[in-house]
Amino acid sequence: MSPNPSTAALIEQGHQQLDKEDYAAALETFQQAAAEAPRNHEVLYGLGLACYHLERYEQAVEYLNQALEVKPNYILALARRGLVYKKLKKTQQAEADFQQAISLTAEDADGWRGRGFALDELGRYEDAVAAYDKAIEIKPDDYYAWLNRGYVLGNLERYEDAIDCYDKAIQIKPDDYYSWVNMGAILCKKLQQNENAIAFFDKAIEIKPDDYDAWLYRGIALDNLEKYEDAVTSFEKAIEIKPDDYDAWFDYGNVLLSLERYEDAIAAYNKAIEIKPDNYSALINRGSALFHLERNQDAVGSFEKAIEIKPDNYIAWLNRGSALGSLARYKNAIASFDQALSLTNYQEWKAWRNRGIALLNSRDYKAAITTWDNGTKALKPSNPDYEEGCGELHRHKGETLSEYATKESEPFTNWLAAKDSYEKALTFLTFEKFPQLNLQVLQELLQVCSTLGDESAFQKYIEAAAQSLEKMVAECDTQGKKITLEHRYAAFNQLRVDIKLQSKDANKEIAALELAEKRKNTCLGWLQENWDYQPPKITYQDMQKLLNPKTAAIFWHISPNAITTFIVKHNQPTIVLSPQPSKKKKKQNLFSFNFFGNSQHSEELKAYLEQLQSFQSWINEWKQDYQEYCQEDYTAINRKIAPWRKKMKGLLESLSSILEINRITEQLAGIEQLILIPHRELHLLPLDYLFPQRFNITYLPSFQIGLKLLAQAPVIKKPVSQILNVTDDYLVFNAIESIILNTIYPSCNKLEVETVTQKSLTTALQKNSGYFHFSGHGYHIPDNPRDSALALAESDKLTLGDIFDNQQLDLSQYELICLSACETGITSTYSLVDEYVGLTSGFLAKGATYVLSTLWNVDERSTALFMIQFYQLMQQGNTPTIALKQAKKWLRQLTYKQLAEWYFDLSEKLQETQCKEYLKTEVSIIENDKAKITSFEQIYAHPYYWAGFILTGKVE
Repeated sequence: MSPNPSTAALIEQGHQQLDKEDYAAALETFQQAAAEAPRNHEVLYGLGLACYHLERYEQAVEYLNQALEVKPNYILALARRGLVYKKLKKTQQAEADFQQAISLTAEDADGWRGRGFALDELGRYEDAVAAYDKAIEIKPDDYYAWLNRGYVLGNLERYEDAIDCYDKAIQIKPDDYYSWVNMGAILCKKLQQNENAIAFFDKAIEIKPDDYDAWLYRGIALDNLEKYEDAVTSFEKAIEIKPDDYDAWFDYGNVLLSLERYEDAIAAYNKAIEIKPDNYSALINRGSALFHLERNQDAVGSFEKAIEIKPDNYIAWLNRGSALGSLARYKNAIASFDQALSLTNYQEWKAWRNRGIALLNSRDYKAAITTWDNGTKALKPSNPDYEEGCGELHRHKGETLSEYATKESEPFTNWLAAKDSYEKALTFLTFEKFPQLNLQVLQELLQVCSTLGDESAFQKYIEAAAQSLEKMVAECDTQGKKITLEHRYAAFNQLRVDIKLQSKDANKEIAALELAEKRKNTCLGWLQENWDYQPPKITYQDMQKLLNPKTAAIFWHISPNAITTFIVKHNQPTIVLSPQPSKKKKKQNLFSFNFFGNSQHSEELKAYLEQLQSFQSWINEWKQDYQEYCQEDYTAINRKIAPWRKKMKGLLESLSSILEINRITEQLAGIEQLILIPHRELHLLPLDYLFPQRFNITYLPSFQIGLKLLAQAPVIKKPVSQILNVTDDYLVFNAIESIILNTIYPSCNKLEVETVTQKSLTTALQKNSGYFHFSGHGYHIPDNPRDSALALAESDKLTLGDIFDNQQLDLSQYELICLSACETGITSTYSLVDEYVGLTSGFLAKGATYVLSTLWNVDERSTALFMIQFYQLMQQGNTPTIALKQAKKWLRQLTYKQLAEWYFDLSEKLQETQCKEYLKTEVSIIENDKAKITSFEQIYAHPYYWAGFILTGKVE
């Protein structure tokens, strides 16, 4: 019997309200309908459905019972009551309802839909699909039949068919968010079509802005795309909607972990654990975040808590072992890795790898090798990670054999075994399946081939590496990604230089030098020109144009195997200075590097590797000390005794010994001027400090830039009277420096850093000429050099990318650009694996003749003294090279008495009253301090004050 029109309208209205999730209003509407038709089964079902969504489960059962009393064969009500019983955890009653529902004969679309519902709950998915098909056959526009059919097909992993169902449901009800969310979930979680999935989640959110699932899955899709910041926003929105839901906090923690926001990740995992204390996954991931923060004991505790909950979880045991290893508890770590192996039937290759690393760290490298050998034997071809696991274990074996070779009396056995291991790794880690790992193995294999001097194998593998890298680069969608990839595998080019030096070519030294020079110019060209830029070939004859009988160049090249020092003199063969073997320091050893199969030269080969290892240890200590120096809140007095300052002289002496500066100097008889061309992290160091004072020294990024500056027609009139002075007068001596520059150079254009924008600075650079002096803050980002910048007003900046990209910016009218407070990147933990390109290179590439820069931030007062003296010397007609050398000498020899006299002379030249009086006060302070005025102490003798200033540019 059909309900009367009024009741039917109320039923329709109630279901519309249910669709809009206005459950309270729907309940009220169905109650109105019940007042008219208390025994109507559809009304009673509607009341039960509304109560179900309002989580009033006992009341829902009552209404559904009444509906079934009226209509005992009401399949939809039986299926719904089964769902209510599930919510009430009454499993047997739920099962009974589902079984009864499918035992009845469906008579209409609702019946078939209810049957499908019950079959789905019973796990009979194929039968459920058939039931929904019958419902759709009777009622083709049954939205819920299409929606539920899609859900069941998803359970059957028939994802494309599920998408078709959701698409049909969307056509029927385009304004219902369920289908949009479900479609997105399939695309995201099952088909990895994350971009498409996000579009569906966005549509669902447009329809229902507070839908938790849409925001949650949107975050998951963004996480899959590594768009972590956007994912954070989505998860935060999901948490705002459902603050007590475990999944959102857990996934939020995961994306924070990916962003290396470890403290925030721990807080998110703690919240997830608070909601579900017995969920081991959050405990494991929290342990990983703690591990990254080096809170290893806490990490162990988190992993052990996870193990208490789920003792058979191998990941918890694996990660526990890693944390224990970091605590140097190697025996316990190995036991933990053994447990992970046992739980996986010895098929978890990472446990084999980490077990070997624990043995290696406990100084038993041969036991580590045995572990990795056992691992490759234990892994089964049926293991889905078989190829990756075997490949990685062979790679670790090769890496360790190579590393420990120099510690053996006969290293060639290890090197040959390492080569064999790497070649085995390549058979597993093919480029087609593991492109990045394949290139990593090739890079390390080439290093061993170069060490052995095995030119034939080197040429074979370098060709394979070049082809593979070319394919990977071609797949990159941006120029930046292409450059990053090329930098990552810079060792391919660096090892070419090494192998060229080992060849039998008569001019191998020159060929190797030209190869190294080409790479420098290629790296610069990528930033200045474009990805396809090919630099002009700079020949040895071209390099000679920068030299004369009294000028020589020192060109360093660093590869994974060696630091090579090229000494280039006028019209003479290139000298390649090889390091002396540690036990044969008396032997003068000029290049001898072809060792393949010839063990008598092993000591010489060891010398190369020992020199490189010594430098790597040295640079790590230097950078770590400096980072600590910058980060600690030292007082002015304590700064002087900070480890970096205190150890500086000794460390620089050690560097001189490592680079064998004395032996280089022995080759420079009759030379007065030096051109220093560093490579990689040598760019960050005061190399000129290491050489005797008799040399006048200029730096160059490459020979090509030097040749370009040499060919550049001089357009600057001497003496220079113009200066663009961009300063920060917040500090007293910055202000004094600025006032003095205004006095020395009448045509001074002064700008305040705090008001200068990128646009106004660029305009000023184009309008002015002569000198550009910048005393604001600057920073270098070695791993992304285009973002290196001069910091300007508020958050504005002039980046290296801005300098290169501005086609109208011509700086050839500037003889000097002075960056008096810009660090080179020494604070970065990033290890320079390729050519360093900084702001200096950018300004020179745009035509500036010289750039005076600083390697580290120096004391404000001494910097001002140095800069004022430098510019005074320049104004007297000295070249920048001579002015720099004399200013350094003046500063390091300055006594208090001389400083007082200098302050007084300077004050007499000034018109500005406040500055004049300040300097005279400084004079009085020194003169009234008997200990200072009578002291012969050289105030700024320490290299901290002056060694960090370097000059790069035109060879005079």
